[in-house]
Amino acid sequence: MDIALLPLDNRPVSYLLPKQIAEFSGINLLLPDRKYLGDLKDSSNLIHLENWLLEIRDLPLIISLDNWIYGGLVQSRKHTFSLEDLRK
Repeated sequence: MDIALLPLDNRPVSYLLPKQIAEFSGINLLLPDRKYLGDLKDSSNLIHLENWLLEIRDLPLIISLDNWIYGGLVQSRKHTFSLEDLRK
């Protein structure tokens, strides 16, 4: 079974651990390249992630809204976006 995951960010607990759990369970977990995901200082590359999501759109998807909307968990806590920008 294939499932796609857009994790919170590129930390091992968000990226590597779900992959290991999925493999142990017999699930093929598809993830975007780790280098395009946010970290403590930088936001995710949302353009790359949007293209990745379009490529895997026929698969079941688990998506982190913190990553999709803000570019990562840390960025979701320190953003300066207006409510109108977030709705877009």
